[in-house]
Amino acid sequence: YASRKMTTEEQYRAFGVPYDVEVLSAVPEGAVTLMHLHGDDPMFELVDEYPIQMVNWHDRETSPSLGEGKERFAKGAVVGGIGREGVMLHGTPEQVTAEVQDAIAQTGGERFVVSTGCVTMVPTPEANIRAVCDVVRGW
Repeated sequence: YASRKMTTEEQYRAFGVPYDVEVLSAVPEGAVTLMHLHGDDPMFELVDEYPIQMVNWHDRETSPSLGEGKERFAKGAVVGGIGREGVMLHGTPEQVTAEVQDAIAQTGGERFVVSTGCVTMVPTPEANIRAVCDVVRGW
């Protein structure tokens, strides 16, 4: 919850960052680490302080956009591009396809993993999941 809606940056630097980094430092060398910044108004500027290779956040629900996030997180890959509740859960396969294509355009298809901006909800229609797979196969 490194989110300005939950805490201040000063508080998170004191009570979050040191413990996050301690846990992540125990991850074996060579392992791939993904950080998820949950919630609205994430403290995206903190990601560079973490030993991670990928970052995920609610890019369709809050800033930064996926393309802006990629520019700001130059040391690794951004993960996202699809709205988890809106388009993925309630949209059509055509809307899902459009969001994936937009995410590829925002990132140039580099240093990017297509995903929802958080978890994929359990009741997500199979047709929407297949739409993501179809775009990725054709990419």
